[in-house]
Amino acid sequence: MRAKLDRTAKTADRNVCPTLHLARYGQGERQEDNVRSQNEKQDNPVGSRFLQRNRVGPGMKEESSRTPAASPESAISTPGTVRVLIVDDHPAVRQGLALLLEPEGVAVCAEAGNSAEALARVEELRPDVVLVDLSLGEEDGSLLVAELTRRAVPTLVYSMHEDGRRVESAFAAGARGYVTKREVHRVLVEAIGAVAAGRRFVSPRAAVALADRVVDARADAACDGLSSQERQVYRFLGEGQGTTEIAAAMGISTRTVESYYARMLVKLGLGGMRELRHEAIVRRREDTA
Repeated sequence: MRAKLDRTAKTADRNVCPTLHLARYGQGERQEDNVRSQNEKQDNPVGSRFLQRNRVGPGMKEESSRTPAASPESAISTPGTVRVLIVDDHPAVRQGLALLLEPEGVAVCAEAGNSAEALARVEELRPDVVLVDLSLGEEDGSLLVAELTRRAVPTLVYSMHEDGRRVESAFAAGARGYVTKREVHRVLVEAIGAVAAGRRFVSPRAAVALADRVVDARADAACDGLSSQERQVYRFLGEGQGTTEIAAAMGISTRTVESYYARMLVKLGLGGMRELRHEAIVRRREDTA
């Protein structure tokens, strides 16, 4: 009977004051949630702290998990980039080289039009490689190469000159590499990388010029064995004169000139008159260059 009365009282309580009943029910649920939360903290304390730190409430901003973007400064100075100073007396050449080199990972840190500007930029910026033209107006670029070498600054010659004597003199002044201006730009990029790494570099055309220089040196040694008359004939051949013209200029017969030819072919180790005339013309051009 008493149990029946208790059930009746609870039913009446809900019917008379539904608001009071909901309040009591809600309080009971919150108590159950608190108990459940405490149990979870005990079971997984690290996870509960993580959830509390990352809970987003009103007026709070959600933290982003993205990696922050790199600053412009970090994009400019990329590790491994070779810094180059260009020394050329033509502004258009300097600007054109910068446009070609920078997409290849070569940073042009400065430009200079003469030796004084180049030395000032070197002291200020300390580039990895200095690209030097041998013709700097009225200045000799080889002197700048020698001064940079004295200051322990790696230099790479970039010149229009393709004769072996110029290449040899540049290396004698201390250049670490030589590239002629008729090479494709990829050769120049490769040369800059090699010089920056401490290696020497000779472009294909410069290598041929050096090889020709070796041959010419042997020819010079052979020419030392020519008599004064034979040297005179050799000089006339270099000027493009024929047998009759040489004979008239020297006051001798054509047969005597031809005898000189025969002796010169033997002494110089050449195979015929065509080679002899070619060698004489090439030597004449080099002597007047």
